[in-house]
Amino acid sequence: MHFVPLTAFSVPLGNASGARRDSLGGRYGWQWVPIELGLGAKVIEELYIGAYLSLGVGYEGSDSRTAARCEAGNDFEDDVSCSSTTVHAGIEARYNFEPAESLNGWFGYGFGMTSGNESVSDSGRYRESTTARGLDVARLSGGLDFRAKRGFGLGPYAILSIGRYLHTRTEVREDVTFSGDIDRKSFHAWLSLGLRMVVFP
Repeated sequence: MHFVPLTAFSVPLGNASGARRDSLGGRYGWQWVPIELGLGAKVIEELYIGAYLSLGVGYEGSDSRTAARCEAGNDFEDDVSCSSTTVHAGIEARYNFEPAESLNGWFGYGFGMTSGNESVSDSGRYRESTTARGLDVARLSGGLDFRAKRGFGLGPYAILSIGRYLHTRTEVREDVTFSGDIDRKSFHAWLSLGLRMVVFP
């Protein structure tokens, strides 16, 4: 078996949809990925196939309207909190160049589902949440593992997740105000840089 926890930060690139001025960074700020889990097995010594799940948390994006609402809560009279979260899950394959050596480079490809949520809350009096869901059509990854002993590895990595949101849902005070497909779809990407730990490599 092959267990891979990671930690990283991610930055948004591209557009959330084809609508005017709907950039991914306008919706979501940069994300801290506290942990990403991978679980799978080696088909051969060089080739790993498994599943992955990652969760990112961060602040609101750079959209001027959202930023104004969030900044309005920075005084003592209001208690407005703004946040964003992202989820990626799917399957991937990774090829290892030198799996038996203490220094091993690798690259991978995967695909799966993706979702992003932006939330504004005013101390329980008001809450608005919008969630977009779609597909990661390509998850391109690569890195370098340093293995001091068999059974454990540590090293830097990078991931470029290219996706497309297909559906969006908005809730205001727990009431659904909109739920449907996105008319004008667009591709976006998340670039992640971080450190991974490999157990039973």
